[in-house]
Amino acid sequence: MIKNYLKTAWRSLWKNKSFSLLNILGLSVGIAATGLLFLWVQKELSIDREYTYADRLYQVYNRDLNQGAPYTFSSTPNPMGPVLKTDYPEIEDVTRTSENSFFIANGERRFKTDGMFVDEGFISMFGFPVIAGDKSGNLKTPGDIFITESFARKLYGSEDAMGRMLTLNDTNVLKVAAVLKDPLPTTRFQFEFLLPWAAYDKLFGPYTSWTGNNVKTYILLKKQADPDVVADKIKHITAAHTAQDNSTRNLTQFLHPARLWHLYSKSENGQLTDGAISKVRIFMAVGILMVVIACINFVNLTTARTERKAREVGVRKVAGARRYGLILQFISESLLLSLLSGIIAILLLLLLLPSFNRLFDTALELDVSSGGIWIFFTAIILLSGVGAGLYPAFYLSSFAPARVLKGRLTIARGKISLRKVLVVTQFSFAIALIICTLIIKKQMNYAQQREMGYNKDQLLFSPVEGMAIKNYQMIRQELLQSGAVVSVTGSQNPVTGFSPRYFGFHWEGSTENDESTSFHLFNADGSFTQTFGTRIIAGRDIDVQRFPTDSTAVLLNEEAVKLLHLKDPVGKKIGRTDDLHLHIVGVVKNYISGSPYSRIEPVMILGPNPDFGISTLHYKLNPARPVPSTIAQIGSIFKKYNPGYPFEYTFADQDYAKKFASEQNLSSLIGLFSALSIFIACLGLLGLAAYMAETRYKEIGIRKVLGASVSGILLLLARDFVKPVFIAALIASPVAWWIMTRWLQGYDYRTAIGWTAFAIAGGLVFLIAVVTIISQTLKAAVSNPSKALRSE
Repeated sequence: MIKNYLKTAWRSLWKNKSFSLLNILGLSVGIAATGLLFLWVQKELSIDREYTYADRLYQVYNRDLNQGAPYTFSSTPNPMGPVLKTDYPEIEDVTRTSENSFFIANGERRFKTDGMFVDEGFISMFGFPVIAGDKSGNLKTPGDIFITESFARKLYGSEDAMGRMLTLNDTNVLKVAAVLKDPLPTTRFQFEFLLPWAAYDKLFGPYTSWTGNNVKTYILLKKQADPDVVADKIKHITAAHTAQDNSTRNLTQFLHPARLWHLYSKSENGQLTDGAISKVRIFMAVGILMVVIACINFVNLTTARTERKAREVGVRKVAGARRYGLILQFISESLLLSLLSGIIAILLLLLLLPSFNRLFDTALELDVSSGGIWIFFTAIILLSGVGAGLYPAFYLSSFAPARVLKGRLTIARGKISLRKVLVVTQFSFAIALIICTLIIKKQMNYAQQREMGYNKDQLLFSPVEGMAIKNYQMIRQELLQSGAVVSVTGSQNPVTGFSPRYFGFHWEGSTENDESTSFHLFNADGSFTQTFGTRIIAGRDIDVQRFPTDSTAVLLNEEAVKLLHLKDPVGKKIGRTDDLHLHIVGVVKNYISGSPYSRIEPVMILGPNPDFGISTLHYKLNPARPVPSTIAQIGSIFKKYNPGYPFEYTFADQDYAKKFASEQNLSSLIGLFSALSIFIACLGLLGLAAYMAETRYKEIGIRKVLGASVSGILLLLARDFVKPVFIAALIASPVAWWIMTRWLQGYDYRTAIGWTAFAIAGGLVFLIAVVTIISQTLKAAVSNPSKALRSE
């Protein structure tokens, strides 16, 4: 029986090749697009969930008030980790982490690579497999280092790395104590080496302050421990160790579970409510829409052939076929078509994945050995096959054979029909996706055109490391004397990055509540305004050469002045609980110090200060010289004073452009699937228009004999399809407006939605639909009417 159904289904598909091809093409593109989104969502949902004890792992977060508004941050005090481990019996283990980049060398083989300082429990807590060395993974000896398998090959080739010696920044000799498997791409911890926390204390000193938040702290709870109880116990741990410090009185701690680290990482009103989860939801919704659009396509194309199918149903019923047999026959045909589409979709995925990964800078893989992949494709083939075939099967099998065979079958052509509803639904999805794409692009362009407050053109920065730390002043002086640059300034962080946030300040007229107000600190050893092109609006720049007391000078941006409530800030004093005493010498225009989508943060620009070291050198290139030769000259100066390190530099404008990468990827992805949805929808229109022209061929001939023009016939034929597209635009617009309004609320600096995106999306889809319809109906409209009426 099943074999007979499949044979009949195949004959039916083969008999109607053009419709079958349109159906298969639309469904395969829809399934392939959904498969891409499934792979992306699967990757996002697996991040930080594959640890051995993932259900008992938590990260300690802080919650505080800034200007009365709650906010959260993930960095914690250095001494918190050991106290959590010794004083709280519910906690099984604790590890701190601090990410760093170092030059690690084995003789002539030198690599600048990323690694972490960790406590000895790190390996066992997160379950990183040890290939060679101590299987327990206890990393505690200051002179030991753990390296990954791939990094071991870089350093030693095929030789055994265990017990070998290597150097860290040319000064520290370390012994390879273990080799680890490379971290999976689904973990937040991406490193090539691990160093013990004892080495951190040796290199940077044992930092014991509870007011400085500079490390990440993770805990592993015991099996019986209640995380809510533990969170309540540690809630005031920092405040308890800083009882005399008013700046920490509102500071509390809470636990963030491992399964939510990646999905919920963005703070909003003191809660971690957003992050990758928003993209996961968007792409899951788009994936479902792609399959729905493809299934709608199938239903439309199948029911379009109602009159031809009806006669087949009539003959079959007269020959003794029962209704349930006809239903099974039509569903078999639908499943066969879905199966063929699924096979083509898998081939498309394998073919297009490399290009997709390059285009969107991702690393998706179609692992054919994974059971989850086959479950997904089997489910989507069955759901699309049965779901898309169910309505045509019940609808077509319901025709009365007597009426059909007498030619009395009447197909409903009222103002509202299921086919029109499906066309409206299909194009509503497509138009909504296009509107969302255009608004995302508008938001990105809006932020890119935002006034930065500094001039990023011809501005470069380089790390200060190795011998450059010792020779910093000589490098700075020679750069200025060479004429390759017009100004130089050193700082702790790049101007395009995030400066550390500090609180606990007091000033003339400040209150205890003001001590919880935080400021971003950016240090500069001179020529701040000249190098960055910021504008002084009051006072002067920091200049230690002319004013020796400027070692304690500070510049404020406009936002910081606003928070200080000082009418005339120049000359006023600012202090901090750790004996940091500053005097204000000038005020600069606001500039973007973090995300271009965020509000302007209050910034203090400090002069040379021993508490804030120089790790980044900024320099403005001489515009009168060619850039390549200028960079080569700067490189030779760095090489002269820091021969063991390669000259590395970053253009500020390129680094700033990276801040838009996330929105750019989101816009490109939704744009891609918008185009695919339009393609699938237009395949359906193509088939519907072709079939309509075929079934109304004689009507067209009669109209032409009676004097109808080609344009009039085209308008007549297009009218039934253009109206649903217009209605789809009316439905899609408020839905897209609501979705984008909610999305934009995640940005402090955001564009107005406006009407342009809606007009462009609706007009574009309308134009594509009209071109598609005309391309199929023009042949019928210009044909010789005598051919159509020859048999009459």
